[in-house]
Amino acid sequence: MKIALLCPSRGRPQRFADMAHSALWTASYPDRVMLYLTADCDDPKFDEYLKLPPHRTVWHPNMVPGRKVPELLNELARRADEDILFAVSDDILFRTQGWDDILQAAFERYPDGLLVAYTNDGLDRDKCLHFAVSQRWLKFTGDLIWPGFEHFYGDEWVETLGRAIGRTVFLRDLVTEHMHYKYGKAPNDATYSAKRGNGMSRRDGQRMQEQLPEIERIAERMRAAMVAA
Repeated sequence: MKIALLCPSRGRPQRFADMAHSALWTASYPDRVMLYLTADCDDPKFDEYLKLPPHRTVWHPNMVPGRKVPELLNELARRADEDILFAVSDDILFRTQGWDDILQAAFERYPDGLLVAYTNDGLDRDKCLHFAVSQRWLKFTGDLIWPGFEHFYGDEWVETLGRAIGRTVFLRDLVTEHMHYKYGKAPNDATYSAKRGNGMSRRDGQRMQEQLPEIERIAERMRAAMVAA
């Protein structure tokens, strides 16, 4: 199976490069992994992204400043044609050798492709944060995550849908360490600060509650497809 790593990034060209290097370095078969990167054209470090090594990275600059992460992830998902779509971020590092084998094995257990597989973020907790779905999953949802979120709750939207069909798979042995400043693993920066202290999380939480009926409607269609298969 081919794997697409989908990553919007802002202000962090080196952190993206470190993430990409860790993913390719630890993959058993790096040739089946492709990175999809988008960064904003108004990013002060935009030119630095242009200078990154292009190895196995498909570069889609965002020419419309102000677009939110859910929109950018959805666009990357539409552009990718790999079997597995893995939503990652520029502040993680792949720590598990052969992570691509682990991920592929999870999807091979469910030939219908209707599951959400998510990784261990380094805190060893069963929490859907960086997740992978299949192209067939996308046929039911239309988008990787609901595009109406400002930033937060996209992962919870996906996890809630996965739980509604009984298909969430926590890959405890696949560690993508979240090098977030709130865990003391990185300095705070403008990208982190822009998402906090302005009510964005609260607004997205309300949107999540409003989305529950739509999640159930999608789940009904998925469950019917699972039975038919």
